[in-house]
Amino acid sequence: MNAFGFFGYGLEAYNGTARMSIRNFYVNNMYGFGIHFFGCVDFAADNLKFLNLTQGGSAIAITWTQAERGRVSNVYCESVDGDNIEINASIDQTIENVKIVSAGDIPLIMGDNNTGQFNERVNIRNLSTT
Repeated sequence: MNAFGFFGYGLEAYNGTARMSIRNFYVNNMYGFGIHFFGCVDFAADNLKFLNLTQGGSAIAITWTQAERGRVSNVYCESVDGDNIEINASIDQTIENVKIVSAGDIPLIMGDNNTGQFNERVNIRNLSTT
């Protein structure tokens, strides 16, 4: 159990995680979230697939919170029951080549996640959703 209740993460990287690279990452039929980049710096992720994530309408495929200098590309999300891509209080992020199918709630959301910090220099290229 974590602070938010009974659910899991495919991968969760916390403060102090730097120079991380993720490739060919696949999460399927999970009660919870795909990837959470929390306070990560200088990271990259490529070829990510998220299928059938549920959490009572709150599942998220990828979340950034207070992350810096990240690049995420070639993402496929299908049947994620919450906000598919969520970017919070992060700086210098590039997200490209994203396809979202059967979005459960909001395909892409940006905010501060109650940190009081705003996103800065977020580049989104080639995102499609249904």
